[in-house]
Amino acid sequence: MAEKWQMEWYSSGIFNANPDNSRPKFFITVPYPYIEGPPHIGHGRTFTIGDVVARFKRMMGYNVLFPIAFHITGTPIQAVADRLSKGDAEYENRLRREVEMYVNDPVKASEIVSGFKDPWNIVNFFKDKFIDDFKAIGYSMDFRRMFMTGDPHYSSFIIWQYVKLASKGYLVRGRH
Repeated sequence: MAEKWQMEWYSSGIFNANPDNSRPKFFITVPYPYIEGPPHIGHGRTFTIGDVVARFKRMMGYNVLFPIAFHITGTPIQAVADRLSKGDAEYENRLRREVEMYVNDPVKASEIVSGFKDPWNIVNFFKDKFIDDFKAIGYSMDFRRMFMTGDPHYSSFIIWQYVKLASKGYLVRGRH
């Protein structure tokens, strides 16, 4: 029964935020997950809290934008690729088991994990799984609005934030 309504929610776009000057705006994100593996309970806790806030704000009449985002910069994803490239069999077996949660064919799962020596293959595989899993949970996210920390427009946004905060005197240079 839940799947029927979840499909209805996402196909009708009830969680999509479109410009609407008649309602106050509310933007929410939660800490973006690294996607070097499948979602775990910590992701569930974090996104559920964000989802509760987003739903509450919608009930209060706000036009809520709750996008999905992924953290892909830094070392975790590259570390997975490096471990596989160095022939870490134990880690490869763990990843294969994780991939087999989504792919029922062991040969296909092994092929997918072999491709994880390229970090982009890790990102692309698990990004899609996070989205599918979050939809299955029923999160009230606008899945049309997705970004990753490596996207050029995201980097521009971060630069804009620093310039804006610096111009208001909110940033100071410390000793580090």
